[in-house]
Amino acid sequence: DGDASLRRRPMGRILEPLRAMGGAASGGERDTAPLEITGGSLRGITWSPATPSAQVKGCVLVAGLAATGETVYVEPIATRDHSERMLLARGAALTREVRSDGGAMVTLKPGALRALPVVHVPGDPSSATFWLVAASLHADADLTIRGVSLNPSRRHAIDLLRRMGANIDETPRSDDGSGEPIGDLRVRSAALQGTEISPADVALASLLVGHEAVAGGENGDAHATQHPRHLGGRRVDAQPRTRHALHRHPERSVNAAILRVDGFQMLQQARPVEPRH
Repeated sequence: DGDASLRRRPMGRILEPLRAMGGAASGGERDTAPLEITGGSLRGITWSPATPSAQVKGCVLVAGLAATGETVYVEPIATRDHSERMLLARGAALTREVRSDGGAMVTLKPGALRALPVVHVPGDPSSATFWLVAASLHADADLTIRGVSLNPSRRHAIDLLRRMGANIDETPRSDDGSGEPIGDLRVRSAALQGTEISPADVALASLLVGHEAVAGGENGDAHATQHPRHLGGRRVDAQPRTRHALHRHPERSVNAAILRVDGFQMLQQARPVEPRH
């Protein structure tokens, strides 16, 4: 169960594969919470969702640990692989293949996981991005963010900001058993430039507004192939209102967005501070 917001969210995409595995899973009229799931004998399946979802993948893989036979999860577009890394770090018989078309296939054999000593969960790279943006835009910043996950499937923001000229250094840390690549990020003030936004970057649009406000040139997304709702659509839809508040002039269409720059200098005028680590 959950709050009012969660109760409005259809959960069929999670219940359907559990039912296909032989589980008794039910929800409200539209498969909404509260959910009722009854344990029983599960069988491995091959599941290919219509919409990529790391959350659904995690549910299916965890259920597959207690199933009979292999569980295969086929993704039309590869999603973040935190679940696979966690399971592998605990001894799961799992393989992951990323295809040339951008999709992925995860194969899992059932079995118990081994217990591990206490491990540290690395910092969320999405949360770190706000600090990377703020420090990059500041006139005199030197900021180090420690213990951040540098998972290749989560580092789009770091790579995109570097394309825009951000000054970001990485210092790797040793893995203490989480299965995640971890490191420290040091970011300093930089002159930013516009860059082309790929489909993988669209979900970062809400963070890019601040960057685009002080970056030279235009940022464009002319290659999005999915509906914006599947690529951070709520955040994309909110951006025209945000840009209007900054006296911007957006031009939008379903699959393209040209974000024009008017030289807004919000963070550039902030008071310089001493470097903090």
